[in-house]
Amino acid sequence: MRDHRASQASHRVGRTTWHAPVDRPGPLASISETASRSGAKHALVCDRDGVIVENRRGYILRPRHLRLLPGAVGALRLARAFGALIVIVSNQAAVGHGLLSEVGAMRLHTRLLGMLMRRGVDVAASFLCPHAPRDRCPCRKPASGMIEEALSALALKPADCFLVGDALTDLMAGRAADLRSGLVLTGRGHEQLASVSEDHPVFADLEAAARFAVGLWTSRQVDGPV
Repeated sequence: MRDHRASQASHRVGRTTWHAPVDRPGPLASISETASRSGAKHALVCDRDGVIVENRRGYILRPRHLRLLPGAVGALRLARAFGALIVIVSNQAAVGHGLLSEVGAMRLHTRLLGMLMRRGVDVAASFLCPHAPRDRCPCRKPASGMIEEALSALALKPADCFLVGDALTDLMAGRAADLRSGLVLTGRGHEQLASVSEDHPVFADLEAAARFAVGLWTSRQVDGPV
């Protein structure tokens, strides 16, 4: 995948610095400097809408639309207590459809990061694809561009990460990036279940998925790589 970093412009939104590509394609990205130097080995890579916050068919366009799903904060705390980083990778086609500006999308997401931080969850990196499906962007899931950029920025190995999504496109992106992935039945999960192959585990919610991921990483520490 081509490197967009040289062609990026920075936008300061609250306490979060976002890097938005001047040329297309490329994701809106926010990476914690502390996280990039942390040396953490594992990451819980999460879709956003339908996994951490309630999915909204008309897109999340206003602060009042950001509603944390039950158990989501506890799930992220569990992963962080293990020492895993939290990474968010989210398609935000509302921007590509002209319903939301890039700065508006960054402001909304920064608000979410603040909501999580106040509840004891720090997010290491966020990648938002602002493009519509017609743009055929390599960062838009089911393509793996956002995931690959996250792994590169945080020096993570695919085998040490676990992706959680509520749609087949999330799982396809995880597979393309060589990440083990699981489907949650929140958001669009129930609608997508029939399309998901049996080799992907299915969970009631993010909390169950996080427990599975931590158990997987713990067993690997005890038994060695599998």
